[in-house]
Amino acid sequence: MLPSLKNLSDSCLLDNIKEFKKVEDRTIADLVLYLFEVDTRKLYREIGFPSLFSYCIAPLNEGGLAYSESSAYRRIQAARSLRTSPEIYELLREGKLSLCAIAEISKVINPENKTELLELSQGKPKTEVQKITFKYQAPEAAFKGERVRLKKVIVEDKNPLESTVEHTVENENREDNRVECRFTFTVEVDEEFMELLKEAKDLVGFAPSVEVIKRTLMEFVTKRKAAPPTVKAKEPSQDQQTQDPQIHIESPATKESSPKSRSRYIPKAVAYKVRARDQHQCSFTSPTGRRCSQTCGLELDHIQPFAYGGSNEASNLRLLCFAHNQLLAEQAFGREKIESYFSR
Repeated sequence: MLPSLKNLSDSCLLDNIKEFKKVEDRTIADLVLYLFEVDTRKLYREIGFPSLFSYCIAPLNEGGLAYSESSAYRRIQAARSLRTSPEIYELLREGKLSLCAIAEISKVINPENKTELLELSQGKPKTEVQKITFKYQAPEAAFKGERVRLKKVIVEDKNPLESTVEHTVENENREDNRVECRFTFTVEVDEEFMELLKEAKDLVGFAPSVEVIKRTLMEFVTKRKAAPPTVKAKEPSQDQQTQDPQIHIESPATKESSPKSRSRYIPKAVAYKVRARDQHQCSFTSPTGRRCSQTCGLELDHIQPFAYGGSNEASNLRLLCFAHNQLLAEQAFGREKIESYFSR
């Protein structure tokens, strides 16, 4: 049952809301502070997440915080702003800055304009802060990134393109229509992309741009996931057959002891075997049993480090995302050494 507030007077109700708002501001500020510390320690890696963002949007039953993508973005922006602007914490606690305002400020803030920006933005809504930060933006337009929106559309079977028929119950139930999930995908591209798209459409013929891109992506994915062709071993020549085989055969002991004989090169057949075995997903699993869900930008990693004599065989290789590859490297060689390597 929903708790009843009917016994509260109007003044008491409004006073309580103000008090709850103060508590909310303090809670948000503390949560942002905790996210800052989690990001600094990169603790999300140990519990099976490739990034702080993935940790924030993952469901609660998977160990995440179950934020929406936009809510996670704003909180992460605020947390990372504390690194260079620690005064934002107190402004959040006092309710003088909102998460939306900080997200806008973080795009343009620097040591020269920080004091003015924070002062002018206090108590302002997002639209007003956008006007304040506009004059600090660089002259060139910033990259807008990608935006994906899911919608329910009515599609006529006779025409594969999206119908312009009004979405009503009567239209949805028509026999010659079907209802599908479609995505509106917005992305900013350069002139080279448009030239390539035009060439592709010229080769394909009369086809919508989305079909050309879809076909290209299917061919790319199929090619990348396909097993590499087996290379038939070359038969030794007559001269090679008559020569002393001891001259050409290198013993394992000699191979391991010679630094020049070892190579980091991983044959395509071995790489394909590892990717297929790990199902094209980061193989890191947290102590609680959660496997990292990252499938983008995966790297082949040696289970026994190559520097310690690890082989390039499939049994000694695994797929890892960048974050967990770095985490396991820190565990093997020390965090200070790895951070020093990346800083160089």
